[in-house]
Amino acid sequence: MWRLISTKDQSKMEMLKLFYETNEPITIDRLSKETKSSPRSVKNYLKELRGTIEEIGGEFQSSSEGVNFKIPTNIGIDYFQKQLFKKSLGFILLEKIFFNETLTNEQLINELFISQSTLNRSVNSLNSALESYGLKLKTSPYKVIGEEYLIRNFYTSYFVEAYTANEWPFENLDKEFVEKLLPSASDYYQSTSDVMSYPHFRFRFAVDLVRNLKGYSVELPLSENDSMSALYDKLTTEIEHEIEDLTFDHPLEKKSYVNALAVCQLNISKKLLNQQLLQDETLKKQLNEVKQMIDFLTEHFELKAENQTNLIVEMNKALLFFSRSKEQLQPKEFILFTPRDYFLVSHYQKKYTTFYDMVLQNITLLCKNRGFQPTEDTLNYLIYLLISKWSGLTKQLFNRYHSIVVKVYSPLSFRHAQNIVESLISDLPRSLEVSVLEEPIVNEEVLSTIDFDILVTTQTLFLNIEQPIIFMYRTRSSHQYDELQYLIRKIAEQKEKNAREKFMNKKIPHLQDKKSKFNVIT
Repeated sequence: MWRLISTKDQSKMEMLKLFYETNEPITIDRLSKETKSSPRSVKNYLKELRGTIEEIGGEFQSSSEGVNFKIPTNIGIDYFQKQLFKKSLGFILLEKIFFNETLTNEQLINELFISQSTLNRSVNSLNSALESYGLKLKTSPYKVIGEEYLIRNFYTSYFVEAYTANEWPFENLDKEFVEKLLPSASDYYQSTSDVMSYPHFRFRFAVDLVRNLKGYSVELPLSENDSMSALYDKLTTEIEHEIEDLTFDHPLEKKSYVNALAVCQLNISKKLLNQQLLQDETLKKQLNEVKQMIDFLTEHFELKAENQTNLIVEMNKALLFFSRSKEQLQPKEFILFTPRDYFLVSHYQKKYTTFYDMVLQNITLLCKNRGFQPTEDTLNYLIYLLISKWSGLTKQLFNRYHSIVVKVYSPLSFRHAQNIVESLISDLPRSLEVSVLEEPIVNEEVLSTIDFDILVTTQTLFLNIEQPIIFMYRTRSSHQYDELQYLIRKIAEQKEKNAREKFMNKKIPHLQDKKSKFNVIT
């Protein structure tokens, strides 16, 4: 979709990324190289950015060493990202068409103040960009066509990226009325899933409503025994009863709201999931496949065993989405910008290679079991979903690969040792577990029963032990403290190497050989 953004605006966005990454001055030559623009163009872009940033209270900084901007601390790069959508003719056109499917060439030319040739070029660019999402822009009148679930998914992603959670671009929908029907954010997270996004949920509900009001409907992914259909019928009856006191302008409006609410409930309610699992063997099998993978990763990497129902359901929904297309289409789950924590995919690939590779293999197998060969983008998204929604995963893996245990011994008193512990914790990396060695007398026999990597002491110790012993002088400038820092780095590197070899050498059973059962949630 980046073809809908002008080359100039793309270059300005690249420059903003650089300014956000550092407070140091950046040379014109570097900006030119990074943006693939001429120095003259860079200077023009800087002039435009200066005007934009000064309008929001920012400041342009220039010196012999280079340039930078002092951007207000409350303004994130997302502010500028969202401006791209508002300035792009292609995205303006897409949004207009979403709300009004009766627009003609003449109306668009007059409303957008453009020529017919400009409109034609924009339509061609849009069709090229929409192709990878399984969609097409039809003219006379203008409308986006394709499978309905793909249209709704695309526009939900668009509104999430183009608007903040506090904005409401749906002028034909009463925001207060919608929020009265939907659960509050606090109720939503407490009663459903802590891995889901409430703003995304609310925008999806609005998109569903707009499409429903236009007379479009989306087929539910029904199972063989039609359990979803039966639950849907029962749910719509209950919702109609719950909202019978509300006033609607016409029957279609009420039906549209009931349908959107029912679909929301089917997507988030654990109670309804329980009911469906009682009679839907296909769904139970699908969830069990995902559970097998998560259980295997938990066991193999010695992670904390937890109830992963939310994660399992979210992964399964994504797999269903990618396997649903009749034409084996796997559209991207974003328009221009990946989620903020998408960097975790490349981070894991570099830092936790063994875990990443194993996740990649298992997810690829899951995709094949669902009848499709995943693209690179699909794999990255599914890996992102797993690692970003798995509670505490990064911390657990970090501890597995890097955690170092430092014991502090003082013959004077426990409090003396505790003071040193607190001092070290404030200075040393947080990956260290620093605690008091509580034994009043230490020797080889006592220490052989304790798991630690470094022994810090306040008195001289002559002990024949594997771990290094560091006498802690009262200042941080001593060579002993430098040696402690060196040992920490050295041990961390060795631990990472050992952990990687350990997990690589473990016997890896085939995913389908693992026996696990997804039970009804209580």
